[in-house]
Amino acid sequence: MEKLDVLKQEVEKLAKSISKSSKFIKGTPVILKRKCGQKGCKCVKGEKHSSLYLSKSVKGKTAMTYIPKKYEQEIYSGVEKYKTIIKKIEKISEINLEILKLKKELKKNIK
Repeated sequence: MEKLDVLKQEVEKLAKSISKSSKFIKGTPVILKRKCGQKGCKCVKGEKHSSLYLSKSVKGKTAMTYIPKKYEQEIYSGVEKYKTIIKKIEKISEINLEILKLKKELKKNIK
């Protein structure tokens, strides 16, 4: 019964840490480089302009959203937080499965 309690506490701890995270963003940051086409610009000589976009699947299609420079760090941070939350959710799922197996085993041993 002790292991079961420890696992339940771990699930609670992970779930609470997820509920405290609100600034997460699903997507992949992508840097696109392009030429602007203006004569005399550095990009004509090969040094392309770069911009950050957030790539995200929407209804099975890839959508790209331009991210202004002043929000770039927020995007990178939000995407990392999203990845962390997904890992925690996967861990909770694994633990919950282990809890069910332990309960089944305990029930079996009681009979």
